[in-house]
Amino acid sequence: MNYNADIQIREATPDDWYNVYRWYYYSDFFSFLIGLEGISKETIPSFKEFQEDYERYFFDSSAKEKGQSFIITSDGADVGHISYSSYHLKKGITEFDIWLIGMEFTGKGIGSRAIIQLADFMFQDMKK
Repeated sequence: MNYNADIQIREATPDDWYNVYRWYYYSDFFSFLIGLEGISKETIPSFKEFQEDYERYFFDSSAKEKGQSFIITSDGADVGHISYSSYHLKKGITEFDIWLIGMEFTGKGIGSRAIIQLADFMFQDMKK
């Protein structure tokens, strides 16, 4: 992995939905996340259950006030997912979720750069 790789985020689409699910629960990155939300290898949610948590609006930009998903790319290849949600928190507070498609992409600043880009996107969107 190139530490100077071009990191970008793009708005996720419904075509990305299953890949995001697969990256989260079926990559080596999942072993890092086990236990953080009470999830184990024995209790992996189905794709349908995942869709109940990450509803369609995350992937079609139809309710930006509630949340939205983005795909992180590095040199044009998908390497992760980042999203924000605001619907379940106090007004004006937003939560970010981020994960990468594999452990090989961690520790390279990809997530940090994606967070900065997402924050920039959100501030620009607020100005509209």
